[in-house]
Amino acid sequence: MSKAQSLLAGRLIAHGEPVAHGEVATFSGEPATATAISRTDIDGRFSLPVAGGPATIVARSLSGRLGLSATPAAALQPNGDLEVPGPWHDLTIVVHTPPGDAHPDRLEAWLDPVRPDLPRTFAVQGRGGARRSHFATVSLSKPTTRLAIQAGEWLIGAAFIVSERAMTVQPSFKNYVAARAIAGESELEGDAWSGFRLTVAGSASVDLELREVADTELL
Repeated sequence: MSKAQSLLAGRLIAHGEPVAHGEVATFSGEPATATAISRTDIDGRFSLPVAGGPATIVARSLSGRLGLSATPAAALQPNGDLEVPGPWHDLTIVVHTPPGDAHPDRLEAWLDPVRPDLPRTFAVQGRGGARRSHFATVSLSKPTTRLAIQAGEWLIGAAFIVSERAMTVQPSFKNYVAARAIAGESELEGDAWSGFRLTVAGSASVDLELREVADTELL
């Protein structure tokens, strides 16, 4: 570690509980990029180097509860708690397949926070500078899935895509995307590829209607 760097250690918490297997990252520069990323242990503990100068610490809770926070590095206390704040709400995702189709085995939902105050890279940049496609993915192995999510604006979608299907002789599976999203009595704005905008302000249920993706759409 260089003399211009210091080591920041602490514990990541959400809803008063340690966040295991979460991520804490240091972002700095323009455009903002991750300079260090640490994964929390089973007790929520983390440590990572922080370079001199302005920096933002971004924390992601990716399992159990989905949410993130952004805090100036200078505001954090050594060995203190770093919180991913609530309020937290229950979200139920209900999947509807086309008539006659079985539920896809490896269907996943994806969620991206809509945070105008943060560049999107804050939400999706991963370890080693690699970029995720989305902030979080959730297995939809059953037609109904429940999770806890941070209040706010989110983009939600779902897909099962194997691009090689078009080159497979007599494929035994189909590709799907969520073509519509409905919350309560309202259809959510958006589309299958960019996601549907969901406001989380209390317990909510979202119905995702799948459609088959034609092979020609992937060529």
